[in-house]
Amino acid sequence: MPTIKSIEDQAKSLVEKQTALVESDERPWSEKSAEYEAIDKDVKALLEQHAALKGTQDAMKAFNGAGDTQEATEAKSPGEEFIQSKGFQNVLEAPGQKRSTGNVELKTTLTLSGAAGVVFPQYSQQVVQLRFQRLTIADLLPSGQMSGGSLIYPVESTFTNAAATVAEGGAKPASTLAITNVTENIKKIAHTIKISDETLQDALAVRSYVDGRMVLGVQIKEEQQIYAGAGSGSQLTGITQRSGLQTAQAKGTDAAVDAIFKQITNIRKNAFLEPDGIVIHPTDWMNLRLTVDSNGNYYAGGPFTGAYGTNMPVVDSLWGLRVVVTTAATAGTALVGAFAQSAQLFRKGGLTVEATNSNEDDFLNNLVAIRAEERILLAVYYPAGFGTVTGL
Repeated sequence: MPTIKSIEDQAKSLVEKQTALVESDERPWSEKSAEYEAIDKDVKALLEQHAALKGTQDAMKAFNGAGDTQEATEAKSPGEEFIQSKGFQNVLEAPGQKRSTGNVELKTTLTLSGAAGVVFPQYSQQVVQLRFQRLTIADLLPSGQMSGGSLIYPVESTFTNAAATVAEGGAKPASTLAITNVTENIKKIAHTIKISDETLQDALAVRSYVDGRMVLGVQIKEEQQIYAGAGSGSQLTGITQRSGLQTAQAKGTDAAVDAIFKQITNIRKNAFLEPDGIVIHPTDWMNLRLTVDSNGNYYAGGPFTGAYGTNMPVVDSLWGLRVVVTTAATAGTALVGAFAQSAQLFRKGGLTVEATNSNEDDFLNNLVAIRAEERILLAVYYPAGFGTVTGL
C-alpha cells in the first residue's frame, strides 16, 4: 500500500517532468500538449489518493486519542503556528499546485546545497544560528491591542498652576491648561525570505528558521524603531525623537552614574513621574560596570561577587531601576524614563508569518517565499517622562 510520502514523491516527480516539458524548446506545443495533459491527469489522481489516505490516517489518530486536550491548549510559537497552518500544509502536500498569498520582492534565496545527484539528503534537526542582542525595551512598555489604523489621544501641552489662598469674598485666581490631540498611525515592519522545497520537507528546520530569523528580524527592527525611529515615511516616531522630553543631561565633569541620577531627579521634579527604566548601549554599560574605587574594587560588583563586595546576586540595575542593555541605543547616550506611565505600545493582529510558491518564478524553481510582518503603534502620553544623558 502506498504511503503519503511515496505519493508526494511521485507527484513531485511528475510536476518536475511537466515543468521540463513546458520549458523545452525541442518540440512545438502542439506536439507536447497531449503529453502535458496526461501528466496533469496523473498528478490530480495522486492528489486525490493523497487526500483520501491522509483523511484515513487523521481519523485513525483521532480514534486512538491523538488529539490530547492538554496538547491542544498549549501556547504555540510562531514557528509552530506556521508549520501547522493550512497554507504550509498545502505547499508541502501538493507541490504541483500554485498558491499565492500576495506578491513580495526578495533579494536572496535560502537553499540547501549538496553533492550532485543527492535529491533528498537527511537534514540535521539543529539549526546553527547567529546571535542577536536581547530585546527588552518593549517589555518596559504596557502593551495594547487595537482594531483601527490610527489612535488619537490627548496630551497636556501646558499647565500653569495659579492656585493660591483667597480671602473671603476675594477673586479666585485662574489656572491655565492646554490639551493637544495627538494622532499616531499604525506602522508596518516586515521582511521576506525564500526557502527551497527540500527544506520544507523538514518541519522542525522550518520552525527554527521562522522562530530564529523571521520573527527575530522583525523584533530587532521594532527595538530600533521604539528607541529612535525617525518618524518620517513608514517609520515610527521613537521615544528619543519626540518633542517635549526633559532637557538632555550632559555628563560634563560628573561621574556617569551621577549624571544619570540627575536626569532621574529631573523627571521626578518636572514631570512628577517615577522613572522605572534605563536604556543603554552595551559599551556604555561595560564602562559603568568596570568602574572601580581606589582599591580596585568594582562598584557594580566583581566577577565573583555582588554589588561592591556583597554576596547579593548581580543584576542589571542602576539606582534601583531596571537597565535594558541593547545595541538599539546610541553609544554615549542613556535614556532614562518612566516607561510604564509615559508610553504604550499597541499591536494590530500580532506578528504574522505567511508563505506562497507563486511569487516570481518560485513555482518553476521549487521555492517558497515566506513573509513575516507586524503592525504596531507607539503612543507617548507624557514625553516629559523621558530624558537622555549624553557624553557617557
